[in-house]
Amino acid sequence: YKMSSAKAGSSYEVHLVAQNQKRSIQEMYVTVNSKTYVPSRVKMKHNGRWYTVTISNFSAKKLSDSLFAFNSKDYPSAEVIDLR
Repeated sequence: YKMSSAKAGSSYEVHLVAQNQKRSIQEMYVTVNSKTYVPSRVKMKHNGRWYTVTISNFSAKKLSDSLFAFNSKDYPSAEVIDLR
């Protein structure tokens, strides 16, 4: 996808356009609050028709960083490839 963004009132509007014509979603707009960065609307083009999803009850949760860390001791036979 090729991405661009613009200020739209008190929000940011992120515009995504598929570079691969075989993608099922060819174009998408995501509206995000400029102060809280909470998404409020997603508008996408699928099979030539536009669909809009309005997000009204978004709640962020505080999650610990350890939840997203891979513990290699739990999986001793797994190959770990660190791409940092």
